[in-house]
Amino acid sequence: MGRDYPAGYEYFRSRLKMAFIKNSSIKDEAEIRQLLARGEFVCKEIEALYMLRKYRTLKKRYYEAHETDINTKIRNIESNADPGNKL
Repeated sequence: MGRDYPAGYEYFRSRLKMAFIKNSSIKDEAEIRQLLARGEFVCKEIEALYMLRKYRTLKKRYYEAHETDINTKIRNIESNADPGNKL
């Protein structure tokens, strides 16, 4: 999961390991369930951020290419237009 983490995989792994070590002494079942729920929430949030990053990248690639094509077509039309004919 941490391979795409912005600070790098080693940073992600070390932080994750520290979190597990910090909570290793907890014996209360209710508190363990609460920590697991929080961990699942954090995992889903990280996945959502990865998905958002991928979406933004795809959107950027598409719209940059699309806008370039439109701008090129507009320049071609303007350069081929009759100077006396105003659009």
